[in-house]
Amino acid sequence: MKPDVRKMRWGVILVMLAVLVVVGSACVSLQEAEDNQGLKITSLKAEHVDVYPVGNTKIQCVVSDAEGDTINYKWTCTGGSFSGSDSIVTWIAPNAYGDYHIMVIAEDSENGKAKSTLTVNVVARPESTSCCGR
Repeated sequence: MKPDVRKMRWGVILVMLAVLVVVGSACVSLQEAEDNQGLKITSLKAEHVDVYPVGNTKIQCVVSDAEGDTINYKWTCTGGSFSGSDSIVTWIAPNAYGDYHIMVIAEDSENGKAKSTLTVNVVARPESTSCCGR
């Protein structure tokens, strides 16, 4: 008596699919359990959204973290520079007019991340109508 090879192949394929489904669902469940959903940027604001060339403004990032983890901040910008590295930094504008994007990534000790972007404008100083001696 010769076994039906086609039936065996389908049986092997079905078993392999069942294993893949079980392993795949276990991986998804494990990933969902490991995700850190508590980190969120609730506010990113500038003290002044219009700044003169080489002027500065304080930028504040407010983060909520349901787990109370320690937060680290990574600040980047499309022009200018920063003083500080915590939740409040001072952005020093470049000597060129235009819109500049300030980005922050907040990361907690459990590798949870949140990011946000703010635009600050570098504008011309108004001409003074009064004599100030400068």
